[in-house]
Amino acid sequence: MEINRGLFLVLLVFLLFFTPTGNPPHLTSPDEKAHLNLYFQLQRNETELLKTSTYRYIPGNITGISYPQNETGFIPTSIETIAKSLWHSESTQDQIEKQITNIQYSEDNDDESFQKLQLVFYGNYSGLFHGLWEKPLISKLFPRDMQVPEIFRHSDNDEEEALPSATNNSSLIHEPAHQPLSQKPTMNKILSAPVEGNITESEGNISFSIEEAIPKDASNPNITIITMRISITNTEESSSYTINLKGLHIKPTGNVVLTTESLKYSGLQYLPHLVLDEKYFEESKELMLQYLNNTLTKDEYEEDYLVFEDSEMAAESCEFVLYGHFKSVHLSANHLRDIEDEIENPVGRPLKKIPSMVLESIIYSPDCAFAVQAQDSQGEKYEQYWSRIRTVVVACVLLIIAQAYLLARQMKDTNTPSYMCKVSFYTIAMNSVIDGSVWMASFASSFVEDLALSFMAIAFLSFALTSMFEMRYLVKIYQAQMSERQADVRVRDAMMDHNGTATFSVLSDGSFVTPSPRPQQQPSGDSSILPISEPPSNNEPQEDLSERAIGSKIYTWFYFSLIGFISSALIAATWPLYYRRIYEFVVVLGFYSMWVPQIQRNISRGFRRSFLWQFIVGSSALRLIPVLYFTLVSNNILRHHYDPTLAIATIIWLTIQIVVLYLQNVFGPRFFLPKGYLPALYDYHPILTQSDDIEDGVSISESAAPVPKKFSRASSIASTNASVSSKLLGGPSNTNDSVGTSGNLNNSSSFNEAAQSVANKDLVSRPTVDCAICMTPVELVITPKASSAAFVSSPALILARRKYMVTPCRHVFHTECMEQWMRTRLQCPICRNPLPPV
Repeated sequence: MEINRGLFLVLLVFLLFFTPTGNPPHLTSPDEKAHLNLYFQLQRNETELLKTSTYRYIPGNITGISYPQNETGFIPTSIETIAKSLWHSESTQDQIEKQITNIQYSEDNDDESFQKLQLVFYGNYSGLFHGLWEKPLISKLFPRDMQVPEIFRHSDNDEEEALPSATNNSSLIHEPAHQPLSQKPTMNKILSAPVEGNITESEGNISFSIEEAIPKDASNPNITIITMRISITNTEESSSYTINLKGLHIKPTGNVVLTTESLKYSGLQYLPHLVLDEKYFEESKELMLQYLNNTLTKDEYEEDYLVFEDSEMAAESCEFVLYGHFKSVHLSANHLRDIEDEIENPVGRPLKKIPSMVLESIIYSPDCAFAVQAQDSQGEKYEQYWSRIRTVVVACVLLIIAQAYLLARQMKDTNTPSYMCKVSFYTIAMNSVIDGSVWMASFASSFVEDLALSFMAIAFLSFALTSMFEMRYLVKIYQAQMSERQADVRVRDAMMDHNGTATFSVLSDGSFVTPSPRPQQQPSGDSSILPISEPPSNNEPQEDLSERAIGSKIYTWFYFSLIGFISSALIAATWPLYYRRIYEFVVVLGFYSMWVPQIQRNISRGFRRSFLWQFIVGSSALRLIPVLYFTLVSNNILRHHYDPTLAIATIIWLTIQIVVLYLQNVFGPRFFLPKGYLPALYDYHPILTQSDDIEDGVSISESAAPVPKKFSRASSIASTNASVSSKLLGGPSNTNDSVGTSGNLNNSSSFNEAAQSVANKDLVSRPTVDCAICMTPVELVITPKASSAAFVSSPALILARRKYMVTPCRHVFHTECMEQWMRTRLQCPICRNPLPPV
């Protein structure tokens, strides 16, 4: 039983996606369990130190916390100054209360005065933020000496190996300075220029992904736990770094403070001491103690060694502290609360423009000794982001439906093999790869819980468009065009000149006979007297023309092309911006060269009309919309960079292709190529000429080709044409007077009139043969072999030849009968040999 390889690949993809993950890791050795217990014990001890501590005073040592001699605290003065300016950029609640009290006792108080003084913040800042970062203008920073505790160092490693360095495969972030920079060979490979513990670039892009925990009780109404994932890249996007932080959100003031944690830095145990307002210290300490105790209890119960491994791996990276402030919204508290309720639980309430969330922040690394500042990072809630994605998905669904409609119209218009031969296989194939990529991307995105239904809809429609329409159409086109190679061989044989090659012959009754094959020439250097044998017959097996075999072949090609394209796209997504833009230009302009194969086919086959103009213009416009969205809309769902150059180049390139197709339809498919570069085409209305040898009958030559020089200059031609020209035109009986060296007549109009009268005389014979389709006689037009090109190209003879068609296999039919036959089948009605399309 034959295996459908396309179905096998689909099942393989489903298997990879739906195979459940393995069991969680378990303790494999007593040493790992001992390390895990020591780690939990250290966490418990440092949590107890936090419990007994007061603001900025800890009765003991917390891992990674050290105060340099020139600093009064863990955070440098320059960083703390910037952090305080962010935290106090807007009036604090105490200052507002004082101003409200003063307004209450004044005579000109009104509601607008109270509203201007209110600080209104979102209740939950879970969402996505994007902005730019730059280096702050501060004094030189000195690194903190953070080391992994001695109990976790391996005894067989030296101190340098026991304390992992902060390499992160990024040119942005430096290693901790527990050893001199000159002694770090890994940094010399990363840095492009020697620096002193700061980032190598001065600016770049930054994005924040924030998750704010909703408290189950109201014990800490003013402070919540917040988790943040930061992605920092330089302007060229040649390097990136990801930071995971946890911290506190002080809701009355909109301030946040977050920190990392690892085996060399217990940031969460020290986090309440990083709060800049002492009034929130006790509440922050109580919340962090509750969070740490719950987390430790859970980890101790599960005994998952990954907890220790994650902390150990985090020690290889830089540590960070973030101070930030969410800007207040210029709305009333009730109005903003209604907006949040509608966003989180939509019921259709009308809303005004939703104000964006704005975050200002400064990020400081104590061990890597650098800082970056991000101002006015614009953000939106996850619900808003999911809503925008759903809107784009709905638009994609409409585009796919429109494409399917246009393709169905095109398939209906080209529903016969004759019309399918005019359509380029590769044009539809390029579109199918694009639609297949949409199908795979939407199928993978359907595993996102909040977007599952939307992406399942677009996955189904794109799969239907690809498999049920485009792939089916490709199979039909390929099946219709498979016989072209055999037909081309017969066409080349039929269009060969008379210089030692086979010719078509007609007997006296007008029937064609098979010409004798050419004798094989003996090589000049071979003195053998043995006769040359005939070439062996071609017994190679013919290609399977069944629809199943063709479908299996095309589906295999399609899936491998699709996998190759998706793999290259995923790899290119990790490249720097410069190389990624080159890849995008090559891929987009390559895939949007969809009409180039059709232009080439029109030239090679001589077709004027191929696709419907509705399909050409409509599908081009529909497929151009996604490119314009991702290149011209800076706030697109994929955060693709703004690139108007690519958009303009794609529009111009598509327009050029459509214009060329239109000009081919108006002026002919080969109007812009010199005649010497034009491939030969078979003419179903050839010129039939009388052969010199009576036994050879009649020969067929190419209608568009001039008479060969050896015949046009021959005395027999000169005498025949000269006598006809002299008799009809009243000129001298001279060849040069009737036909010049360039083949032009002195009086072509008079000659055409004469040729029309001669066509009915003895110079043109008109034998008849039976048409195998309608079984009625077909009258042939046979001219003398010595006739001039102008004579055989007269309008009367051209119209007479248009009444019948001669196939490459030397069979004659009425033009109307044969054209109707070829609309359904491109085979000779008599011998069933493949025929070239008209």
